[in-house]
Amino acid sequence: MREQPKFKIILRTDYFVFSLFILFFLSIGIEIYSVFFEPMLELELAFGMMIVLSLIGVIARLFRIRRIFSEWSSAKAVITRIWFYRGTGNISYTFIFEGQEYRSSSVYIANKLTRRLRKETEISILVNPNKPKRTLIDELYR
Repeated sequence: MREQPKFKIILRTDYFVFSLFILFFLSIGIEIYSVFFEPMLELELAFGMMIVLSLIGVIARLFRIRRIFSEWSSAKAVITRIWFYRGTGNISYTFIFEGQEYRSSSVYIANKLTRRLRKETEISILVNPNKPKRTLIDELYR
């Protein structure tokens, strides 16, 4: 079984977890402001729901990533295209899985780990054996 990535690494790499985490804390801040400075029941309920939903989303994604690391297959891929814009990176790559060539891409937060990747670089990925176009760049979570 592969080593599971740590929460801190997932948070700084996975765009979905990062976005929901930020939404969670923004919602808490707005909820606190609403309760103490401008009490409005509708606003408090709306942001209370956002807190709950964003927390559920973060937890669900964390469990999904844990499942990916324990169930998906490893493969090597070659980056064919990489670009960054406003803190987000899109990495496209090709790989061979069970004798067939596939193309896939992933969206990640632009950080030191993602910015060091270059076109034509070989990377390690995890591949969903049932749907090989679903992949995750393994080495970004280490």
